[in-house]
Amino acid sequence: MSPDLNGIASSLDRLVALQQKGLWDYIATIAVVLTLIVLVWYTVETYKLRKAAQAQMTETANLLTEAQRQNQTSLRLLEQAQRQNDVTAKLVSEAQRQNESTADCTARMKPQSCQYWRSE
Repeated sequence: MSPDLNGIASSLDRLVALQQKGLWDYIATIAVVLTLIVLVWYTVETYKLRKAAQAQMTETANLLTEAQRQNQTSLRLLEQAQRQNDVTAKLVSEAQRQNESTADCTARMKPQSCQYWRSE
């Protein structure tokens, strides 16, 4: 062969040798593919977690709204109970005053002058 063809042939031999993959080349390729799979899995799981967190936040907001509504209802009931207690206290006070007035009239034995004395 001519020297030019020998140079070309030896260059081609070197290119072919470089093109042949060794064991480490296959291991590196497998590592890259596994990394890609792990990244895809991580992305999918993160998406699922984000969706679950959003659903949880929505449910928490609904529960907080319901709790606030119940608190407002309890407050209204408490206010009504307080008003009823005030009315009851006034009625008890009025009854005590009437009893004292009746007792005073009875003690003085002047029924006609008693404001709350009943005629029989």
